[in-house]
Formats: sequence, structure tokens, C-alpha cells
Amino acid sequence: MEANSVPPPPHPRQLPMVPPRLVYGIMVVIGVLWLATEVTGGSNNVRNMIAWGANFAPYVTRGEYWRLFTANWLHFGIQHLLFNGYSLYALGRSVESLFGPRRFAVLYLLTGVSGALASYIFTDGLSAGASTALLGLFGALMVYFYRQREVIGNSSRAQLRQLVIVLIINVVFGFLPGSRIDNWGHAGGLLGGLMLGWFLCPRYVAADGVERGGGELATPYIVDANSLAKQWLVLLAFVGALVAVTLVVVMLRA
Repeated sequence: MEANSVPPPPHPRQLPMVPPRLVYGIMVVIGVLWLATEVTGGSNNVRNMIAWGANFAPYVTRGEYWRLFTANWLHFGIQHLLFNGYSLYALGRSVESLFGPRRFAVLYLLTGVSGALASYIFTDGLSAGASTALLGLFGALMVYFYRQREVIGNSSRAQLRQLVIVLIINVVFGFLPGSRIDNWGHAGGLLGGLMLGWFLCPRYVAADGVERGGGELATPYIVDANSLAKQWLVLLAFVGALVAVTLVVVMLRA
């Protein structure tokens, strides 16, 4: 060894992340469906959007429960599509990278339904759009930065503050006259994201199996000890709650 040699720097403590792919598939699907609604009657045509599966309370009460799922893939007009598409691109990639494709898919699908269900419960209007699921992803990301504030440090706290500011702006904008925003749908998606995000959030542990606490890691290698399979009971309870609430509301409205 040479006398003036410098030891290599320590291995960086990198969080386990995956390259996002599923989010791009979802963007393609909502784009294709928008195009399909356009060529079959128009994406701003109320009758056409109902025919394609938009969330419409009288029809859900009549037994067309599938609308609580299909509505989240449809969009009214090109501006609606572009806004939600860009939001999905900006937000979805981060959530999929941090949570992984399986947990990302569950978050997107179930919070979309929880948002559509809230819209059905509290409104009678026609609604559609991916924003219910986007607010679910938003809520899950808020939970992530809150729970990882000891792991990531000041960066996590800064990100959480920014998310709170964006949420406040979103709420204010939603109550402006003429905004046409489904605030109840957004609230239901956000609540679903906060709930599911708490259980599906990555749980980082040191590679030697010692969970990360408030101090420094004993090893630079960290892994995610949480998984979708470990939270099967939570997912079952969440889906069961969605089904139960839907049936109760349908009976009350019938």
C-alpha cells in the first residue's frame, strides 16, 4: 500500500427503490379510454360518459356497483385528462418507486374506489376521473414522509411540509365557485390513502436485521421489511369495509 493512499468513501445509505413502470401503463389506459369516449360520442357528453361507466348515484343505487371502479378511469374533456395525467406522472412515479409496483397498484385501485364511494354517499352528481386515486397516492406519500422522518431527516420533514401546503391549496381551490371539483371524492381518496399508506408504508431495517431507530444505522445497507403479503388482513378489512358501507348506503337510498 502506498503511504499517501486514501481509503475509499463509505458506501452510501441508499433507500431500496424500484424504477417506476406500472404508472406508465395506467397513463396509457386512461388515455386510450379517453380517446374511446371521444370517438363514441364525446367525453363531455353526459349520456356517453354514463354509458362508459361514470359514477352516477341513481345507477349505483340500482345495483351498478362497478361504476365505483370504472369511473376512476374516465375523464371529462382533454383538460381533465391532461391535468390528471400530468399529476399521475409527477406523483405516481415517486409512490411506485418507494412502495413498489404491487403496493402502488393496491393503493391506486382501492383509494380510487374509496374516493368514488365517498362521492356516491355525499353527492348525487355525475363524477369521473383519476383524481380520487391521485389523492390516495398523495395521502400515502404524506404517511411515508411522516414515518420516515427519522430515516431521511430534514429532507423528509421538508417534503411533508410541501405536501401539506399543496393539500391546503387543493382544498381551497376545490371550494372556489365554478371549480366543478368533486371534493367528497377527493376526501375519500385521501382518507383511503392515509389509512392504507400507514400499513403499506416501507419499513426500513438494517441489513443485519436490526430495525432502524433514532440513531445511526450500524450498517450502510438497509432493506424494506414490509410487503403486501404481510398486510393481507388489513387489505381484507379495508375491502370488506368498502363493500359493507356500499351495501348499507344502497339500502338507505333504495
